[in-house]
Amino acid sequence: MPFFNLDSVPAEDVAAGVKVRNVYLKSTMMSVVDYEEGAVVPPHRHLHEQISFVVDGEIEETVEGKTQVLKAGDVVAVPSNVLHSSRALKKSRVICSSSPVMKPYKFKSEAP
Repeated sequence: MPFFNLDSVPAEDVAAGVKVRNVYLKSTMMSVVDYEEGAVVPPHRHLHEQISFVVDGEIEETVEGKTQVLKAGDVVAVPSNVLHSSRALKKSRVICSSSPVMKPYKFKSEAP
């Protein structure tokens, strides 16, 4: 179905204080990630490329050991197999576009 409301997509708990709603097509996916303040996505890597756009709030993002605070309007682009993590400094919402699709959606901790 091409049209629907995001509220109709079930939210998945992927880390403590982190909920994700995923929309899938054959070769790409969009994820709406809601963080509670202080929530952490541990260091992990995955095969798909990921572009994340901060809609609301404030996220501390670490990519390949470099950390930056992202606020509403900021974007981070994470290539395939690059170690990255995030921490919500405030309650936040982030929209991620990823390709190829990753099912099931998991954060696999892979600290160096």
